[in-house]
Amino acid sequence: MAQQPDPTITLSFTDTQSTPAALTEVREEGGAQAMRVVATASAATTAQVVVTVTVGASGGTAAKGSGASDDYQTSTNSVTVTIASGDTTASSADITITPTSDTRVEGDETIEFTATTTATGYAAITAANLTLTDDDDAITLSLSPGAVLESGTSQSVAVTATFAGTSSDLSTATDVTVTVAGGSGGDGATLAADPSTPASGDDFWTDLTSPANQMTISIAANATSGSMSFGLTARADSVDESAAAE
Repeated sequence: MAQQPDPTITLSFTDTQSTPAALTEVREEGGAQAMRVVATASAATTAQVVVTVTVGASGGTAAKGSGASDDYQTSTNSVTVTIASGDTTASSADITITPTSDTRVEGDETIEFTATTTATGYAAITAANLTLTDDDDAITLSLSPGAVLESGTSQSVAVTATFAGTSSDLSTATDVTVTVAGGSGGDGATLAADPSTPASGDDFWTDLTSPANQMTISIAANATSGSMSFGLTARADSVDESAAAE
């Protein structure tokens, strides 16, 4: 007879309503949000099973803490979920997740929950993630001019960072780090890694040296855009390269 696999315990999340609804995310601008962790066994337990859940484990991409660069705080670092004998599921006590409201455009991140149990015979419990949804509007970049000549002389290129929301959404100044890179694919232009000493095979270089090929554009508080210019030199040669992408 083939050996049966160990029973499993999985984690999921609900809100704290009288009839709980499944929860998959908390929103950055949503304020403190109460939730519960649900532990579900793959088969009815034959004895009480206690599951210890670590809230906001280090594997998530969102940073837990009270610092300015952290993403959220929790009301507790761990909770227990007790599945009674003969049952398959149980919920934890309420947990409060308080996201950090900021204007950083970070994209959605994850809050990881890990769990262990001292009950014997169960497979290792797989971590579960709650999504921390970034509510900040995206920032887009535009260039002027959109093309430069292979002149061998430095040409000024203005980069504008534009915030997609309204000026009232950006209550504090925001710095946008812009990195100049070479193109990709066979028609890509090769950027000099060290702008001060371009190599013979490099197609172009910048006057951005500290750090190399990088600049910071500041969008002031209650504004929607900011600009900065840099010098770009495209090597003058006689090679037909069409319009190389940069």
